[in-house]
Amino acid sequence: MKNTMMLVVLAMTPALFAQDCKTLLTTDVQAVVADLSAIALQAKAQQFPQAVDQLAADLEAILPSLTRPDQLAVEKFLTDLDAAVSASGPGGTKITSVERVVLTNDLLAIVNSTGMTESQMETILTDLAAVTASLSGISAAQLQNDIQKLKTDLRACVPAKP
Repeated sequence: MKNTMMLVVLAMTPALFAQDCKTLLTTDVQAVVADLSAIALQAKAQQFPQAVDQLAADLEAILPSLTRPDQLAVEKFLTDLDAAVSASGPGGTKITSVERVVLTNDLLAIVNSTGMTESQMETILTDLAAVTASLSGISAAQLQNDIQKLKTDLRACVPAKP
């Protein structure tokens, strides 16, 4: 009888483990969705959609007057960006202050190659500032924590394949 009980418990263990994992992962996913929903509601209350709409409208108005960016400038930016975020770069995957200056200069070269006027640039920068300001005070810390928990639980519940 004792051996039979032991066999029943052992036979049920994978099913119980699977059910526990399903419940755990479902809870984790629900927490991430709730975090995203809270961030979206806060952003909406802070006029984020309107700020993005204004940026899009201004970009659409400016776009016809611009020329295609210089391909070499774009390629230089992409090469420098790739080097800046490469694990083998000076700052590892974090962009250093020197790399930030290089990337800024690269972006300016791209913008200048399009023929964008100072007034147009000011409009876009004002719009970008409004978009950024509309996200002020919104924290993604809880979302980051919940995503990390989901990743940890997922690794525990789903064995790596050889």
